[in-house]
Amino acid sequence: MTRHLKNMKQYRLIDHTADLGISVQARTLKKLFIASAESLFDLMLEGRAGRASERITVKLDAPDMASLLNRWLSELLYLFNAKKIVPVKYFIRELTENTLAAEIDTGRFNPGTRNIRREIKAVTYHDLKLEKKKNFWNARILFDI
Repeated sequence: MTRHLKNMKQYRLIDHTADLGISVQARTLKKLFIASAESLFDLMLEGRAGRASERITVKLDAPDMASLLNRWLSELLYLFNAKKIVPVKYFIRELTENTLAAEIDTGRFNPGTRNIRREIKAVTYHDLKLEKKKNFWNARILFDI
């Protein structure tokens, strides 16, 4: 099943026995990181994102680009689970092999206006892939549910 998001990024669900997996594709790494984040929240939450009420800054480092993608999604999942923060819009300001700096317009999760579609416990390293094929970046990400 392929789901199209509001800005035409898309992801495809991957059949997996114990976890939930997605395959994400984008023309640039920045767009791939954003599409992966949007896909995570599309899998978790029903309904549309609310209005942004706060802008937060996220700065991460990792030993390689695939690990950086994992850290990015893990940080967003942490912000949702611990602080009930829901990203509305992403601005990746810097993305290198080992670092990411982003600003995120966020709102608060309101169970009165949005339902949880499924609980995602963690972003796993199992079968994590990030590669460039022709003119597209592709990622394969598995979530522990």
